[in-house]
Amino acid sequence: MTINYQATVPVTFDEEAAMARYVEALETERRETLLAHADLIQDFRTYARSKGVALGEGDFDYDPKIGIIAKQSGIFWKLAHELQRDKDGLVLFSDLKAAFPNASSMAGYLRGGQFTAMAHPHFRRALNERNNFAPHFVSRFWQMQPETLAAFLAVDEDRVRINRDDLCYVELDTWYGAKFAEDVRSISAGIAKLRPPLDISESQTRFLFSDAHSLQIAWSEKAGIKTFQGIEFKTDQVRVSVGEIDYFPARYIHAEFDLQRGVFRHFDGAMQYYTSAEYLEQRDSDLNHNTKHIRHVKARSKKLFKFNCDMQVSVMSDLCSHFWTGNPLAIEYFSGAYPPHVDETLTRIRQRKLA
Repeated sequence: MTINYQATVPVTFDEEAAMARYVEALETERRETLLAHADLIQDFRTYARSKGVALGEGDFDYDPKIGIIAKQSGIFWKLAHELQRDKDGLVLFSDLKAAFPNASSMAGYLRGGQFTAMAHPHFRRALNERNNFAPHFVSRFWQMQPETLAAFLAVDEDRVRINRDDLCYVELDTWYGAKFAEDVRSISAGIAKLRPPLDISESQTRFLFSDAHSLQIAWSEKAGIKTFQGIEFKTDQVRVSVGEIDYFPARYIHAEFDLQRGVFRHFDGAMQYYTSAEYLEQRDSDLNHNTKHIRHVKARSKKLFKFNCDMQVSVMSDLCSHFWTGNPLAIEYFSGAYPPHVDETLTRIRQRKLA
C-alpha cells in the first residue's frame, strides 16, 4: 500500500450527493427514534388529553439537538395555563422555576414532571428553531440565577420537549460536550466535539490548526470498563492516496480504562480512510444523544500502534496529544485551553479585524 499525502490539492468531491445521503440518514434516524419512543409519546398524549389538548401522531417530532418534541400552536400555554404572562408576553422566571422544579443542568431548558419547557426559538442560532441556543446569552441568563431577580423570559410557545432526562446536544461556538478530567471515572458518558474558531480564514486554520476540521471524542461505559474513542478530521483539502485511490484521512484512537484499578489497560491508534461521501457524513454528523450514531460507517483503516499494558491517565493524554500532532484542539480537550502561541496569534488576528 502506497500512501502519498497531497494536502490542499483539489480533487472531485460530489458534495451534493453526499449531503443527500446525510439528509436521508437524518430522516431515517428521526423515524426510528420516534418508533423506539412510542410508549413515551403515548403516555404524553394521555397526559395532554387530561389537560384538554388533543395530539395526533403528526404533532410529535425528533430533533437530534433537542430530543422528542410535542408541537402544536400554543401548546405551552395549553399545558401550563396557570402561568401568567405580562403585557409583553413574558413569564416571571421565578414562576417558571416554581412550575418546573425538577433539577436540570441544561441552560435554556426547564424540566417539569411531564415535560420540559424551553426558552424562545429566537434565542437560537440564526433564529432557527432547530438550532442550538446561540452562545452565550441563555447560558449567562441561567448562571445569573435570575429567579432571585425581577427577571422575565419568553418561552417556546409552540413546542415542548418530552424527554424525561437531561441528555442533550450542547454546542458552544467551537465546542460541545463534557470536558476531559484527570479523574476518568468522573467523565460523563457521551460525545464531545471541538472545532477551530469560526471567525478565522481557511488559510489561518491551515496555519494554526494544521488543516484540522474537528476533533470528536466519545466516552462509554460497560462492565467496569470505560471506553474512549477519538477521531480527528482534516478539512476537505487534505487527501491521501492509497494505491491509486484518493481518500480523506482521519487519525483514530481507541482506549479502555479499568474503572476498578484506575488505569488504562489498552490503547491503540489507526489511520482511517473515508470516501468523499463517507467523509462528509461522518465529519458533519451529530452523534445521537439518546441511542447511537446516525449510521455506522466502517472505514478502511491502517492500525499504527497498540499498547496492551497498564498506562496512567497522564501518559495516555500526552500520547493522544502527540498522535494528533499539530492540532491545538487536542491540547484544548485535555487541558481546557489552546497553547499560548495559538491564543496570542488569535488575539492579534482579531485585533487587526477591529482596527
